[in-house]
Amino acid sequence: MELELQNKKLVDDKMQKGLLNWLGYFLAFGLFMQVLIFPGILKPLKLPFLGLIVIAAILNYSLEKKIFLHKYTIILVGLYLLRSIIGIIVGYSNNTPGLYILIPLNVYYVVLYLLIISLVKTEGFFYKIIEILFMGTVMIVFLDIYYILASLGFLPQLSVFSIFDNSNYPFSFGINQYGTLEMYARNLGFLPVCFPLFTGMLIFNPKGINKWLINKVSLIILLLSTIVLMFLTGRRIFLLIILVTPVFVFLLSRLLKGQVLKDVNKIFTYVSGLTIIFSFVFFTYWSESLFLDFDKLKDSFVAAFDSSQEGVRFHQSESLIYNWKKAPLLGHGMGAGVPGYKKPGKDRAVPWGFELSYHSRLNQYGIIGFGFEALYYFFIVVLGCYIVRRDNDMFMIAILAGYLAFLLANATNPFLNSFEFFWPVILPLIYINIKLFKNKKDLEIA
Repeated sequence: MELELQNKKLVDDKMQKGLLNWLGYFLAFGLFMQVLIFPGILKPLKLPFLGLIVIAAILNYSLEKKIFLHKYTIILVGLYLLRSIIGIIVGYSNNTPGLYILIPLNVYYVVLYLLIISLVKTEGFFYKIIEILFMGTVMIVFLDIYYILASLGFLPQLSVFSIFDNSNYPFSFGINQYGTLEMYARNLGFLPVCFPLFTGMLIFNPKGINKWLINKVSLIILLLSTIVLMFLTGRRIFLLIILVTPVFVFLLSRLLKGQVLKDVNKIFTYVSGLTIIFSFVFFTYWSESLFLDFDKLKDSFVAAFDSSQEGVRFHQSESLIYNWKKAPLLGHGMGAGVPGYKKPGKDRAVPWGFELSYHSRLNQYGIIGFGFEALYYFFIVVLGCYIVRRDNDMFMIAILAGYLAFLLANATNPFLNSFEFFWPVILPLIYINIKLFKNKKDLEIA
């Protein structure tokens, strides 16, 4: 009788875990796809998923009686939250204009992402998230390419674009001051992390991924399409991401050992060669019909480092640094702007928002607060490199390459001012949390 009760309990526990896993997949798919394709809009559809994540975390704890969070994960997120607490205290004392708007982003959503980390307990679950990310990236790339071709008159317009046009983040496309094409779409902000990530996956071919969905052919098609989209947008940061991706992947791969490193070197050479050849063919035969001029793209890229042509960002830099020097240790508080700095048009409604993200954070949080945030970013790289070296983990390299590229892009594009763009700095921590627990039998999750 006692044995039957034990067996029944085991079956019930297994069913509960299975249902919880399916709930996790549903939440990951539903929320992630909405965040990727429709960032900044459709918030009423996203809120129920956020609430369900909290419920799933509570159910998970009631079932497991423990939280799947490594001490290093808690410390790192704690550093980020400590920065936020300092910013809130200083911001409250200085009555900063954006304090109460930024508290949810820097506290509530950080805790929410911590709950998400605790729910992803196995590499298999993490691979599912990567597969969802792959599907979302495919939709972003082909949707945005379609929009550009439709804007150029090659294809008919789709009604789906009206969803964006009627929002605060409409698609836009035209010619910029340098004579190159330029597109703005909020979902383009995910390319700096997705392109290096999937480039790394093409080179390293990690095990455990669904090969029917993510294989060499599908990755090559996606990556070449992404390169086309990056060129068509005319955004200089994307040109920089194309250039730095092989550098990040190459440098991180030096941590690998033995025959694995030799094999990676060969594949890396092939992939780099393919990218160069494709870019050459694209600009030689197709760019003219798509109104692309390589010389103009090059000139616009170089202009980013010329204060006479990029006066806005250089003025922002000078103003933010000057204001930060007035309160170098603790800054002026969360949501602080720069008194007397005149912002154009609708940007006046957000005096704390600047293109130069890290300058702005230094102004708000000072050396101490921003230092805690920088430690979060730094130790994710340290722990990631440790895992690469310890396990010869090639997948970790792909994740870190995307992470570093995103941090680079965030320097002049304040992606981290939105909770929907916070996942790229959480994604590596999810995988690190799993890997740190991997060899602990008492914490293994079946």
